[in-house]
Amino acid sequence: MARLLMLAVVVVLVTVWTVPALADLSIVQSWPIDTFPGGVAYDSDRDNIWVVNNSTGEVREYTRIGGFVSMFPAAQVGLTWPIGMDFHAGTMNLWICDEYNPEKVAEVTRAGVLVSEFSVDAAMDDASALAINTNTGNLYVTDDNSSECVEWTQAGAEVARWSTLPCVDSDSACFLSNEGNLLIGDDNAGMVYKFNTAGVMLEAFDMSALLGITGVEGLAFDANTLNVFLADSDSDYVYEISGFTEMTPVEHATWGHIKNLYR
Repeated sequence: MARLLMLAVVVVLVTVWTVPALADLSIVQSWPIDTFPGGVAYDSDRDNIWVVNNSTGEVREYTRIGGFVSMFPAAQVGLTWPIGMDFHAGTMNLWICDEYNPEKVAEVTRAGVLVSEFSVDAAMDDASALAINTNTGNLYVTDDNSSECVEWTQAGAEVARWSTLPCVDSDSACFLSNEGNLLIGDDNAGMVYKFNTAGVMLEAFDMSALLGITGVEGLAFDANTLNVFLADSDSDYVYEISGFTEMTPVEHATWGHIKNLYR
């Protein structure tokens, strides 16, 4: 019997078990930001947060607890009103969408050097948020005016288009790589919606009712902790939030969470 118990302990130690995440969200940490957070991206290589300010045209890098690291002007890479952004772990580059004059999507290095770009001016009314599908490499860009989400290849070919999103002001997006779904935030309504890659809405989160957060200007996903970074444009705060994903490894859950699942 003792040998069987020891074997069971060894199996638990070497196996990554997964359990359904609890429905309620919780704030892991938050910090004030010294710039308007028009969009955010999580840099998995440096474990840092990138923030773009569309009014001042700055791209800023912070530690995940809010310490300033570096910045470069968006005009340096040909962007006039940068807003949505994401980080590509394979190339270590940032992808940023430009909302005006003209609307486009640009790939830039973390040092502020333009790598590539393509226009979305004819296809979109108001490009506002960007997220990278880490499985396919394709880009999701939301449209603030037409309530659409357009999927693009990195070369600028349109792949798919979802119409009539339930978002009045879709200013933020991030891809949940652990479950293959997409979060899109509505800044005006203070809502976050979860969609699958076919554009079907799976879940809605009322951020004001759940956490007291009224603005959802930026979203970024940390695949290591399975947490989401949310930039609140009303308070100029960045929040790290757990609970958005449907499957959470036991190693990231507390024993209290696990016991709640079996009550």
